[in-house]
Amino acid sequence: MQLRMVFIAAVAAFALLSGPAKADPASILWTSDQFHAVHSAAPEPATLASLQVATDSGGELAVSILSNSRTDRTSFEVDCISNCKVPLHFLQQMDASPLGLFKRWDGDDLVYSIWVGGVAYSVVVWSVADGGVRQVFNEASRGMPDFLTDSRGRQIIRTYERPLDVQGRELSVEPAPVLWRLENGRFVRIGHEVR
Repeated sequence: MQLRMVFIAAVAAFALLSGPAKADPASILWTSDQFHAVHSAAPEPATLASLQVATDSGGELAVSILSNSRTDRTSFEVDCISNCKVPLHFLQQMDASPLGLFKRWDGDDLVYSIWVGGVAYSVVVWSVADGGVRQVFNEASRGMPDFLTDSRGRQIIRTYERPLDVQGRELSVEPAPVLWRLENGRFVRIGHEVR
């Protein structure tokens, strides 16, 4: 009760110092519970990127990258919108800033994203389906990554890294391309040339 009285007194003092009141004084008095409810409410996370993904079984999923200004964190989230086999909510905190979120084909369950943090880009790919979400690729790149298709129609990601010798020492500051091909639901390192 004492906190409520102090708060009401502070509001009344502010009203007196602000000049003549133009509103009913009772309308500016809040209880301490009302004050705390208004000032402790967390701001809604900002949507930085989003997709709507249809699943094989006819379900719809919302895929989003959200930024929470209160926690200064960015997250990748997936939620069921409708007709999902099981309730689905997936959240993964990310330590970089997003540059994009996209699908390459309508016929698969892969969602691609590009992130930047420090001196490198990151490519992260998730399989997003009725049964859940799993990360299938996460690699850094010293240059902007590319998304390609080989002569057989298979998906390829090209990242860039500094070449190393057998002892792990850098041979050059110039990044060299590295190719990753989708095989059996995951990306496998295949070398430097698309065939």
